[in-house]
Amino acid sequence: MKERVPRITVQELKKKMDGKEPVFIMDVRRQRDENRIAGAVLYDPDAILEAGKFELPVPKERLVVTY
Repeated sequence: MKERVPRITVQELKKKMDGKEPVFIMDVRRQRDENRIAGAVLYDPDAILEAGKFELPVPKERLVVTY
C-alpha cells in the first residue's frame, strides 16, 4: 500500500506564509522559470535521486512544501 503525501493548495500556502507560519519551500522542478515562490530553495531532483539518501536541512517542526 502506498502512503499518501498530504497536499496543500496555493491558497492554503499563501495563508500560511501571510500568517508568518514557519514553512520551508523546496523548488524541485526540472524546468526552471521566472515563476518562483519567494524564499523557495532550489533542489535538483536528479541529484537527490542519485544521492540515494537525502536529509532536509530544516527544523522538523516546519511544514515542508515541494513544487
